Amino acid sequence: NFRSSEGPGESSGKGEGKDMATEAKAIPGPGGETRRKAKLKWWHAKRRFGFVVMEDTEEEAFVHYTQIKTYPKRIDENETCTLTLTQNEKGKLTGVDVHVDGK
Repeated sequence: NFRSSEGPGESSGKGEGKDMATEAKAIPGPGGETRRKAKLKWWHAKRRFGFVVMEDTEEEAFVHYTQIKTYPKRIDENETCTLTLTQNEKGKLTGVDVHVDGK
């Protein structure tokens, strides 16, 4: 029988109903903008993630399909998108609230 170390009604708060976009702080571009343009570098279709290159700074950022807000939830090589750039817990750049251009 598994028992949590938390008492009744307590919660660890780890990822419960939280959206990455609201949890993480946006990294503004050189002009101070929070919504930034990027181009897909590559996409792993089976694992549903990839990397984009920011158009303003050439930085690479991780993107997971759950953060793609346009339908269909996919992005093709060299396709452009608009996103909010954040850092994950490990300090890696991550794209959230991704909108693929033209969809």
